Amino acid sequence: MHRNLPLVRIDGLINSARGLNQAEVDERRKNYGSNNILEESKAGWLTMLWATARDPMLWFLMGTAVLFFVLGNNNEAVILLIATLPLVGMDFYLNRRTQASTAGLVTR
Repeated sequence: MHRNLPLVRIDGLINSARGLNQAEVDERRKNYGSNNILEESKAGWLTMLWATARDPMLWFLMGTAVLFFVLGNNNEAVILLIATLPLVGMDFYLNRRTQASTAGLVTR
């Protein structure tokens, strides 16, 4: 995906060794807003569990396991249910890592 960038947004920054002066900073903040990282609330394990439970892929796998049970393929159903456990664990891990990375970027 390519987007055209108005030259006025980068005017004076190309091949320039200087930064923005305070007037330019104020003008850009007025036009584009501040460049702050919004800190999300600390999500507990119940919140992360709820977010994981809303994952469509998880529902697809659970539905497939139920279909296996209905068709009498109990071994496949149990294996599929067991295989979803690492996916849930990985989702928790990645969610927590994202929170830690975001917290590290926040300036105080």
